[in-house]
Amino acid sequence: MTLKRRIVEVGKQSRIVTNNIYLDFVRRWYWLIAIGVAIGIAATNLALEQRVPLYQSTSTIQVGRTVQDSRPDLMNLSISDQLVPIYRELAKRDPVLNAVSETLGIPYSADSLRARMLVSRVPGTQLIDVSVVDPDPQLAAAIANEVARQLILQSPTDSIQDETQAFIQQQLVDLQDKINRGQEQIDTLEDQIAQMTSAIEVSDAQIRLEAINAQVDAWQKSYATLIDSAEPSKTNFLVIVGEATPAVVPVATPVTLYYGLGIVVGGGISAALALGLSTLFSAIRRVDDLRRVVGTIPVTTIPYLRDVRRHPLVSTTAPATPTAASYRVLRNILQTEQPDATPVSVAVFSSRPGEGKTTTIANLAIVLASVRRSVVLVDANMRNPSLDQMFGTDTSRGLSDVLLGDCDLRDALQPSDFPNLTILGAGSISASYTDILSPGRIRSVIESLSELAEITLIDTPSILEEQEALMLAREVDSAIVIVEAGRIRGSEVDRTIEVLTRSGVSIISIALSKVRATRRLTDRLPFTRDARLRKLAESRRADRRLAGSTQEIARTRDVAALTRLTRSKRSVTHAHTADDTSRSESA
Repeated sequence: MTLKRRIVEVGKQSRIVTNNIYLDFVRRWYWLIAIGVAIGIAATNLALEQRVPLYQSTSTIQVGRTVQDSRPDLMNLSISDQLVPIYRELAKRDPVLNAVSETLGIPYSADSLRARMLVSRVPGTQLIDVSVVDPDPQLAAAIANEVARQLILQSPTDSIQDETQAFIQQQLVDLQDKINRGQEQIDTLEDQIAQMTSAIEVSDAQIRLEAINAQVDAWQKSYATLIDSAEPSKTNFLVIVGEATPAVVPVATPVTLYYGLGIVVGGGISAALALGLSTLFSAIRRVDDLRRVVGTIPVTTIPYLRDVRRHPLVSTTAPATPTAASYRVLRNILQTEQPDATPVSVAVFSSRPGEGKTTTIANLAIVLASVRRSVVLVDANMRNPSLDQMFGTDTSRGLSDVLLGDCDLRDALQPSDFPNLTILGAGSISASYTDILSPGRIRSVIESLSELAEITLIDTPSILEEQEALMLAREVDSAIVIVEAGRIRGSEVDRTIEVLTRSGVSIISIALSKVRATRRLTDRLPFTRDARLRKLAESRRADRRLAGSTQEIARTRDVAALTRLTRSKRSVTHAHTADDTSRSESA
């Protein structure tokens, strides 16, 4: 068992797990991501070339009049600060914007104006900036100014009518005259009281003085009330402090930002597409995909052959095809793992049924027997036995009969049409075939076969679906894993390798079967370099076959001539001997 331990140790050290799946993703789909980035840059460049220049104009509105007050009140300042965000939101509402469109006569809806407008507060102040962007600089300035004007109309700033204001001003003038006349009467009456000597006159004058003072006080209160009503509010008051003017220079375009956005969007879309394609087409299709999963385990390819179902033994029916050559490559790998003549047992596994496992092991047995290695081919795939049909052997006795004790192992072995190759079929399989595949029985059969042949090849069920494949894996020295291209995912291959490694079996090689050759449209053209090289190779092979046939004919002719010469010499010698004998007898 030293060979088995050595192979297991080599198998444990041969598998390398990929450290960075993201790096592998980039290595596989970098071309698609690069195309997406290029498309994003090209689209950004085209959009910038076709972009219409935009002009921006800004009008500024002041909320409250605390700035003009020589002694501003903190309460008024606080109220103005609270009114700024309210007016900023009010400027973006439909009543103001619809009024702007109607006043200017422009075909812009409220939503269109909102998209062109930016209303912001100047930090730390009671100022509001209304910025409008439009391809027409004159229209941009007009819209900004009209928004400010409509916002003022929506505020209490101009709520007092002109007639009412004029009436108040007239009343103020009248009251001011009355107050002045009353004050003059008070001054005159006080002077008279100072010169009076009669107590009765003084008393009457004091009474008139008090009446005039009361009247003046009433006029002054009315005057103050009218002043308050005529004066605009110091807080809820809007005024345009900066009108918008048409811009001369268009708004600067952030080219770097746009190109960066194009790169991010293009690369992101292509990366998402690559991720979707990886998920949708995650099956292993190429040797590079398989190598990324299995690491340093030797990988071979078995090309797809159209007639492999009708003629599965391609090593004999089509030995010159690349498919047959791949089986010989697999044979060489197996012989490399078996440098000496120590008997070895090799099982062929697959993740799912129908991956070409039975075809591979049958052809591998043929090519091994062709180099004078004694091979026993065992059909342990009792769920779907097919080796008897391939080699035309008897199905009445086989592995199941040996395991049940109904037949001796040597009696169950059947010779094939190929020298050095013996077949142990599945036999007469019972319904409870899982019960007969006990580890002890399997181990005994494999050890007995190792005494009869150098190499024991075992066909097994799919390892991820059938439990009996695990029992076979624990009893063999090494394994070959078959992976069907375009059907099996990398996760399934990784799981199969993990199951075999845990079972203590070494993986000699992983064969990617049914690989279809990717040909370009120009490969079949007669004037291409590949076509000329293929034609030259065919010509050289034809010349060698012709030269070999000629030498064989010449050699055959030489042998025939030599035979005729020998026969003639023998006849002449026989004739001379007969003459001498007759002469001696006559003498």
